[in-house]
Amino acid sequence: MDYNWPEIFKNKTTKELYDIYLGKSTLGPEQIEYARIELESRNFDFNNLDKQKQKWELERLIEEEKSSNDFGFFRSPRSWEYLIMGFGGLVFAALSLIALLQHYIYHKAIGDTTSAFFGLIFGVAFVLVGFLNFKKSRKKEEFRKKRLRELIDKL
Repeated sequence: MDYNWPEIFKNKTTKELYDIYLGKSTLGPEQIEYARIELESRNFDFNNLDKQKQKWELERLIEEEKSSNDFGFFRSPRSWEYLIMGFGGLVFAALSLIALLQHYIYHKAIGDTTSAFFGLIFGVAFVLVGFLNFKKSRKKEEFRKKRLRELIDKL
């Protein structure tokens, strides 16, 4: 099958063409040459790649920022899941701890102390995973905002 590569490459972004030019695709040398020609027709500056890479990074960060702002307080789509996981684990761990304390302090019978211990461990694990991932997503968001400001000031 014969493709019209110059026409296909006109619809690609500069970043996609540059990746093809670098050989980061399964396309052959002929298509790499077409990518180079298309980049040159777009006045791509092969000598000043740092500025172009910063521009691409800025575009990516702006796109991330747009997609993250759709979730109100939680910023990222997964942050609310991490909070629910953390608070759910907190409740589960607290209930298991209460059951264990009642058993050992007041000698009240519970169904199975082993399951209460595993419940406590499971709850604590959920608390750690949930809240640590929430904190990690917040740090990532702060880094993105800081980097956005830096790139905007440079460009």
